[in-house]
Amino acid sequence: MLSLQRIPSSLATTFFEFSVRYDKGGSEKKFGMFGYGDCPLLDMNYSGMVYTIWDLVPAPDKYGYPLSMALSHAYGKGSNLPKLRKAPCLEETLGVS
Repeated sequence: MLSLQRIPSSLATTFFEFSVRYDKGGSEKKFGMFGYGDCPLLDMNYSGMVYTIWDLVPAPDKYGYPLSMALSHAYGKGSNLPKLRKAPCLEETLGVS
């Protein structure tokens, strides 16, 4: 969890588009701190629809720098921002290759 005691009230921990908007396409795909990788993690039933949950990969800015790193540097090197961790793909979990 983020520690907000050290963050001034003028800074927020929000970021427009946590993930890339693949559903909208076009220029909307330029937004988002994380994109979807190529590793399906699990299938989730939500209100009768089944959705595949994909792993996350850092999305780059227009210069190729990961946006998650830019956010981390904006809050300082000592900040306690969430970190991605490697998770097994669904096929690995089920023993399917």
